[in-house]
Amino acid sequence: MLYIAGVTDRSDTILKLIATMKLVKGVALVAVGFGAVTLLGRDVAHGVPGWIDDLQPANYYLRDAIARIEAFDPQTLRLVAIATLVYAALFLIEGFGLFWKRVWAEYMTTILTTSFIPIESYELVEGRSAAKAVLIGLNLAVVGFLMWRLRRDGHWPFRRLALASVIPDAAS
Repeated sequence: MLYIAGVTDRSDTILKLIATMKLVKGVALVAVGFGAVTLLGRDVAHGVPGWIDDLQPANYYLRDAIARIEAFDPQTLRLVAIATLVYAALFLIEGFGLFWKRVWAEYMTTILTTSFIPIESYELVEGRSAAKAVLIGLNLAVVGFLMWRLRRDGHWPFRRLALASVIPDAAS
């Protein structure tokens, strides 16, 4: 592939779109993680429902999530906060790496996204929903795009072997 300085192809635009999606998810998870940290040592059952009323009282999914959070003991809440912040860090690393067009970020995103597809598929089978199906479809599209891009650019494991190393020298 011939690259000209200052010229981007369509795949760079798609890559930046994926990067933006990862960054937005990362920032959202940072907010959730720090929100969980602020709940530590507080009476979750009395503090959180007030947030819901301020945000959107008719949102069923938000109320359901809060009902689950209210049941957490402090140790579980601490683990949720840590796991959420670690997951957020991965999204942010992926996002910035993809935004800067780093090959390692393409590999990282391909591996991490692929690793969650079986879990998401299981969740889809357990509780069918259009949102879960769309999420799996988007993740498959991201993985497919990144694999195509890695192959197009000749990165490992798609590196093209030199003919000299494959075909023995006929002159000797």
